[in-house]
Amino acid sequence: MSRKVGLFFIIWALIWGVLEAKPLNQDSAIWKEKIALDVLEESEKVILYQGKSYPTYQFYGQTYISLNTLEAMGVANKKEEGLTYWYLPSESIALPLTLIPAEQAIAYFNPLPLYVGNIRSYSLQCGAYTFIPIETLKALWQVSLQGDLYVVTWRYDNLEALYTLKENGITNLMDYPLRIDLIEIYWNGQQFLYKQLPTFVIAPHSTLEKETFSKPLLEGERLVTRIVIKLNGLTFQEEKEFYGQTSERLFKAYTYLSEVKHLKELFKPYIVKGTLKYSIGMLKEGEKVPVWRTEKRNYYVVLDEKGEKRILPWNSLVIEPDSGTLSSKPTPQEIQAYVKLNKLQSGTPYLLWTDLRRQRTYVLKKKEEGWELIKNFICSSGKNSYPTPRGIFKVEYSIPYIGMDKGYRCKNAMVFFRDYMYHSVLFDREGRYIIRGLYELGHRASHGCIRLSEEDSAWIYHNVPLGTTVWID
Repeated sequence: MSRKVGLFFIIWALIWGVLEAKPLNQDSAIWKEKIALDVLEESEKVILYQGKSYPTYQFYGQTYISLNTLEAMGVANKKEEGLTYWYLPSESIALPLTLIPAEQAIAYFNPLPLYVGNIRSYSLQCGAYTFIPIETLKALWQVSLQGDLYVVTWRYDNLEALYTLKENGITNLMDYPLRIDLIEIYWNGQQFLYKQLPTFVIAPHSTLEKETFSKPLLEGERLVTRIVIKLNGLTFQEEKEFYGQTSERLFKAYTYLSEVKHLKELFKPYIVKGTLKYSIGMLKEGEKVPVWRTEKRNYYVVLDEKGEKRILPWNSLVIEPDSGTLSSKPTPQEIQAYVKLNKLQSGTPYLLWTDLRRQRTYVLKKKEEGWELIKNFICSSGKNSYPTPRGIFKVEYSIPYIGMDKGYRCKNAMVFFRDYMYHSVLFDREGRYIIRGLYELGHRASHGCIRLSEEDSAWIYHNVPLGTTVWID
């Protein structure tokens, strides 16, 4: 498997430079997302066990072993309630070792935990193969690193004969009471949380149910591992190592990538498409093309597959119907995070972003730590037949009022591209009373401009300076 480190550095540059790992409006279900993390690499380190060597793999600076290799080393497994438990059988049967194909080297977080001995472990999925931190093997054997060699030997304490740790609780297998101390480790999107549980006494051949000791998950949390750190007063050396379960780099990467996916799904752009009535040049009849804008019922400006603008005759397209306004309301933190993700800048302390799907215009103000949402206005953008052009523009100039030559008056106009602008709803020619647009706010209704209430348009007109970045998406 070839070594690929470029993607690793790209991801981490994004993590530290674009978005802090803060939980957004998500719950623990985010851990079920299948998100490509990076490329799993073959490591120079190998495992030596009973005179045979086995491969290991490198990922985010940590060493992993495949479950396929565990089987080759004679470890057995069984499934209970959808989870897999790995253990050393009384008679070990080693299966043939299968090397991992390079094309299956992209790693994903496995949404389900698994158990190795009495250790609850996270795992990575690469195609049909599953990987766990090599330190997890210490739940089965003695493991010591000598140079590039992991030497694995039998362990003699036989803890598996004393108790079993499973997802639903801990069972005492002995004929006398068992005093047990646990630690649970959680990831909250920013850091690991260590919860030291009180000492429990489990009666002979009884089970301490999980509900007795495990805390409910909070929003965005994941239970990483549950480890026995003391047994009848005896402290295990693994207390400080936690069996390789606390890889901060890995969990931060997953948190970041899941939040990016969440934000991109939350703020999908509103793209109007038209179907060609007949073939024009390289564009074929029946083909759908994004409509960028229209020009006074003369022609359409569309985008081809390369994103380049092309002009089509006015009667050449069937415009798709309006899909309606999205009612979901993103939080201020999500709005700010998405602006940061897109690295938006402005030549003034302000930034305007019109969310076409929700028919909202957000006003953000520059702070030391980034952009802060200060206003969230309902608006009305162009109809599908006259779409507001998507893209990044700047406020070019302002006009107190427009439209009198057409029999109406719009107030507080802020022009950002050609004759596209923010302005108020339509008043009569003298500007005394509203004649159209107030009850259309929140819906696509204009010929391409972005309408606002008189009060909201006045706020933008009097507070947002020329040169401010305008983002229409």
